[in-house]
Amino acid sequence: MRPRHLLLLASIYSIASYADVVTLVASKDASIFQNNPDYSNGGGPGIFSGTSGTGSPRRALIAFDMTSIPAGAIITSVQLTLTLGQIANGGPASATIGLFALTQNWGQGTTGGTATGIGGTGQGYPANPGDATWNSASYSPTTPTQWTTPGGGHASTTSATLFLNNNTVGNSFTWLSTPQLVANAQGWLNDPATNFGLELINADEVSPSTLFAFYSSEWDNAHFGGSASQVPQLQVIYTVPEPCTAALAFAGALGCLARRRRSVRRRKHSDEHTVG
Repeated sequence: MRPRHLLLLASIYSIASYADVVTLVASKDASIFQNNPDYSNGGGPGIFSGTSGTGSPRRALIAFDMTSIPAGAIITSVQLTLTLGQIANGGPASATIGLFALTQNWGQGTTGGTATGIGGTGQGYPANPGDATWNSASYSPTTPTQWTTPGGGHASTTSATLFLNNNTVGNSFTWLSTPQLVANAQGWLNDPATNFGLELINADEVSPSTLFAFYSSEWDNAHFGGSASQVPQLQVIYTVPEPCTAALAFAGALGCLARRRRSVRRRKHSDEHTVG
């Protein structure tokens, strides 16, 4: 089959699909703390990225359930939106925060779930079995599942990076789609067993008080009296091939090509007969 014919078939097949968009709420999120390596905060109203007043890093873990997206879908765009809930006292007016794909599964418990607000939760709480901590993907006082690297096992390069250009509480910030973020989400959809989510790491984990805290998935009307519109949200745009329509289009294209070949052969035969 000639290259232009293959291109024709490819274009016909690509048309035989529909696009859709879904907004996912975090299925789990938690924070981990370098200075309290066996502490966690999985049930509190905030997730933290940056340093405390003493320069101790905090990192946020977040994951999204992809099962509402049809199997076989092709993801074309992914973006993460978080709402700022707190900054460190005396903290900077801006921050750069990267999203790193996590390479290990981790646990979220209810630590911090009795808090009355984000304030005072930035040191974490003694972990319960199964909680993620700085040292452990799943804490246990006797047999913890350790991270490959303390502070969270993650990819060496970012999936997306955002410069947060102000520290006004209540502002929403969106990490726009990148090829790597799309590849992450496609992998999570294709193989849910690898869906470990993302880690939020502040580019400045040395200077004191670089912390930015965002509302967690518990920041809603049912838990802390917040707003459901301010919880972490992952917007995913995807296309789904229409197998029946695509098959019909493919068969129709083959028929068209076959008819064209027959027509060419008839003209060639006619020309030969005329010349003879």
